[in-house]
Amino acid sequence: MDIPSLLLLTSFLLGVSIITSVEAKKKRGCKYLRNSGSFGRCDGDGYKHKTLQLSPGSLRRCPPTKDVVKNCKSKKRKMKNKRKGRRGRKGCVYMNKDWSPCDEATKTRQRERILMSGNPKSCHPKKIVTKKCKKDCRYIRGEWSECDIVTNSRNRTLDPKPGSLPQCESKVQTKPCFVGAGSKMGRPTKCRYKFGHWNVCDSRTNTMTREMTLRRGDPNLCKRTVQLTRKCRLACKFRRGKWSSCDKMTRLMMRVDTLMRGDPNKCEKQRTITKKCRKPKCKYSISAWTECSDNKRTRFKTLEKGDVNECTPKKTIVKPCVDENGKARCFFGKWGEFGPCTNGVMTKQRALLQGGVECERRAVVTKACDN
Repeated sequence: MDIPSLLLLTSFLLGVSIITSVEAKKKRGCKYLRNSGSFGRCDGDGYKHKTLQLSPGSLRRCPPTKDVVKNCKSKKRKMKNKRKGRRGRKGCVYMNKDWSPCDEATKTRQRERILMSGNPKSCHPKKIVTKKCKKDCRYIRGEWSECDIVTNSRNRTLDPKPGSLPQCESKVQTKPCFVGAGSKMGRPTKCRYKFGHWNVCDSRTNTMTREMTLRRGDPNLCKRTVQLTRKCRLACKFRRGKWSSCDKMTRLMMRVDTLMRGDPNKCEKQRTITKKCRKPKCKYSISAWTECSDNKRTRFKTLEKGDVNECTPKKTIVKPCVDENGKARCFFGKWGEFGPCTNGVMTKQRALLQGGVECERRAVVTKACDN
């Protein structure tokens, strides 16, 4: 390879590395909503995907979405055999040897897995497993001291847990104090609240509430009062009744529940619950517009599918032929089907019964052809 081509290849690889490092920096500090998406079905390779949306208040440099990939068969791989081995899809059973001492350079340790039973053509006769070493020293965390105004810091003592190695010693952990929101040092104080008493249980909703009042924190950033809700501990159990038929006047339906278990002095013997009726599922067939007569056009909607008691059997739609400005209104017929693909576009039309140039535009719809 000559020198100019070698320099060109080197500059290209350097540019790719710079781009990847910039993209990696962009993704730092980006938070995404965990419940913003759901996993789809597993693909042919045994993986499923979902897309997470960017959390509000994140930096502008963060990508708006993030793709997450999950192995569909990860749960099956965690099943262990009784013989300290692992059985895969091909019936390979291994015996695990003891872990090696921790390598201080790589902070990892290894162990061998030897094949005990299985087809030697499809199973590896020997495997080596590597994982990170556990921490040799584990500590009991003490309480934080009061903030030192001079150093703007506080500390706590970490003592080794019982059973730790002899080389584990006590140590002191230090961190800066949290100061007010107006200061440039640290971060704003957290919102601290004073808890009130729980109210009496509401038997209708089976919940109880209490109010929290702001005790410490910036009132411009923290809410003055916060209301908490939880289920009652001593719940009143009711036997649910049947829903009544929908009232056509109020569009409401009711049911009466009877007390089944609970303190009769605190629980109602019966409770009445009301909710809105669901919209009836009514499907109509629509006729064509009639000719203009007395400045009116009419068409009818006839019930095809739905409950006769909840749906109107027949509806009449009347519209004037001329609007308030004296212009002819747009009246159309039924839509046709999309025609063949021409120059990457498909078109469908509906008959124009009345109207000018603006109505002609609304009588045609185009869309791109499906690939």
